[in-house]
Amino acid sequence: MKESTLVAFTLAGQAAAGTYAILAVLQLAIGAATPFDWRTLAVLSLLVLLGMAASLGHLGVPSQAYRALCGLRTSWLSREILAAALFAGSLALQTGVALLWGAARFPAALTFVVALLGLSVVYCMARAYMLRTMQAWDTPAVLLSFAATALVLGGLLALVLAPGAGSGVVWLVAAAALVDIALGLWRLRPVPSPVYGGLRAPARPSPGLQAAHVGLLVLAVAWALCAGDRSPLPGLALAVAAEVANRVRFYRI
Repeated sequence: MKESTLVAFTLAGQAAAGTYAILAVLQLAIGAATPFDWRTLAVLSLLVLLGMAASLGHLGVPSQAYRALCGLRTSWLSREILAAALFAGSLALQTGVALLWGAARFPAALTFVVALLGLSVVYCMARAYMLRTMQAWDTPAVLLSFAATALVLGGLLALVLAPGAGSGVVWLVAAAALVDIALGLWRLRPVPSPVYGGLRAPARPSPGLQAAHVGLLVLAVAWALCAGDRSPLPGLALAVAAEVANRVRFYRI
């Protein structure tokens, strides 16, 4: 599928943003011991950078990628790229600080700012797709779906990177998964196909991909809830497979 690079970019960015936001809440709001050691931050930095590198494959001339920033005043795509670059740079900076001086030396206020940058990536991603000329995407459900994906993948990745994150994260993942499944089922509803904004763009339901998404996500949540002392990594792998199926379906319009 030609959109495979965008699948990688969006899922990587959302997973990193969700993970950082959840760990930031645990640190700043609940007062948990700081979960941001340099290894965790390095994984998140690498995840965002790999996603951004993958997105270059969608460009006709990757060497001209910098020109995508020229439309910041009007283009959500340009804002998405800038937000991702700022988030990746902030993660890299925090990784260096944690490696050289320890995670505690990174101010709480800056942790909050980095979390906001991550959430802005998810928001800009959604707005880049909410086009008035695309009937299937011109809905706030896109933003809700991207946010749910960020919480599902981010919550499970947080459990992998910071095992002491707590049971509250598991229940957050379960709630986000329910929202994600509900939005996926909503997309299967019958949709009329008039000429919309000058382009005919009806949604094309994909029951097979939807079934894979629901089944794998249920298994992922079940593993997270019942894992006990076992590694949450299998649950994360199942969730990644589920969200890949869902994102592939998203691009099939």
